[in-house]
Amino acid sequence: MKFTFNFSIFITLLLSSLMIGCEQKAELAETLPLDNQAITNRYVDECGDCPNMDDCCGRILFVSGHSITFETCGTTDGDAASCSDDIDGCLDIDGLKNSSSSLSGTGQYKLLCMEENHSFHIKVSNVDGPVVLNITFQHGQVFPQSINVTITTTGTYAFSVDGDCEVTQCYP
Repeated sequence: MKFTFNFSIFITLLLSSLMIGCEQKAELAETLPLDNQAITNRYVDECGDCPNMDDCCGRILFVSGHSITFETCGTTDGDAASCSDDIDGCLDIDGLKNSSSSLSGTGQYKLLCMEENHSFHIKVSNVDGPVVLNITFQHGQVFPQSINVTITTTGTYAFSVDGDCEVTQCYP
């Protein structure tokens, strides 16, 4: 009899603590709109740093070549002012700009965050020989969809991210 009474008290306390824990977690999960977002001084260090819970976590990976210097426009993370662009064949490019960044060694990468169903562009200011980049917005997933892009000249390269965080090149 004593065991049954203690067990029922234990179950009641356990369920109460779970309910309180879930309520607090829901309050922490609120996101702020892009206009109220704090500006950071870097690309994100990990996917959990994306400002919105439903952002696609992206990775620009240096695969081969010598070196490349670029900046991005249209992401939800960034360290510069907001930016936008209108490129035929691409979804809306509207978000934040990341300052200039360089990659020069195999395996080096930058992480960035994107809203679903938006586009972003990479503006290449310097490229030494042909450079191959691998771009995905399913970083951290098992078998992420990705594309390889060969960049041979300076200029703008634009990419769209769909509702499944799959990336396609939309310009050029």
